[in-house]
Amino acid sequence: MDDSWVNDAMGVVFNNSKKSTSWWVTQYPFDMSRLKPNTFYTISFDIQTDVKINGNGTVDFARGDSTGTPFIGSNGVKIITEPGGTTHVVHMAKTKGNIENNGQAFYFNSKDIGQANWVKIFNLMIVEGTQSIAWAAAPEDDDVKQKGVNLLKSSAYWSPGDWNIRLTDGSWVDDGWIDSLGHKAYGRKNAAWGGLGQTIYVTPGIYTWSAQIYVDNFADNDFVQAYMGDGQYNGTAQTISISVPQLRKGDSDKWVNYSATFFVKNAGNLCVRPELNNAHGEVHVGSQKLEHGMVATPWTPAPTDDNTQTIT
Repeated sequence: MDDSWVNDAMGVVFNNSKKSTSWWVTQYPFDMSRLKPNTFYTISFDIQTDVKINGNGTVDFARGDSTGTPFIGSNGVKIITEPGGTTHVVHMAKTKGNIENNGQAFYFNSKDIGQANWVKIFNLMIVEGTQSIAWAAAPEDDDVKQKGVNLLKSSAYWSPGDWNIRLTDGSWVDDGWIDSLGHKAYGRKNAAWGGLGQTIYVTPGIYTWSAQIYVDNFADNDFVQAYMGDGQYNGTAQTISISVPQLRKGDSDKWVNYSATFFVKNAGNLCVRPELNNAHGEVHVGSQKLEHGMVATPWTPAPTDDNTQTIT
């Protein structure tokens, strides 16, 4: 999944490296308390594909693991696209009488969409009623205003007061490494957990954390990934993972542009940090960034960063 500005709207691009033979599914974490029971809603979005599609799909709300009873009736949609053209999909449905709020997500799935090489989805909107209106940002949605803003301070020059104790207690060391962006990188060797991160206050919404990561001397069962949404380092915010990949042995000996995307359920303190799962191998991390939205944009300093600081 990549970010893309499609017709001046922020959307997502899915590159299908493998064609789907059963279901092609995408989801968006959703707070079910926004919906009323036994009420009509209109779901709409724009879609583009590189091939002609004349098929069917399903839109629905369910728990993040795809289990549970669907919460809207009559959830089938018709999907017709022309190569490179834009199709506006509109679906009206009525919620059922019982609505639980326990990790649900908005789902769109279609076996036919899985036959495309790429799929672009943008301008997703859910409104109460039975009329499709022009897309507008949600009243509380500040993702567009803050797109690309780095919420982490001193991520190029590592001011000790901004980072958790792992920067100064010897868990991570400055051993002279510079990442591919020219910024100082800290390393950790043969030691599990104890991630290097920054605790900040966040509000509910979707966030993406990214960094330059270099791994070396990994065994087959070693990996590093981003961790968040727990009580460590004064954390109080709960999260739902959307995409949190692992870097393994096959990712060794190169700087990787790593990113993890997740949904913050409640306002609170959050510390995203990379951690090794085993006391083996070596990892270096530089150019950390936390931002609003589902995609990692190129690294930038925080607005409050001191541009006179030496970054290497």
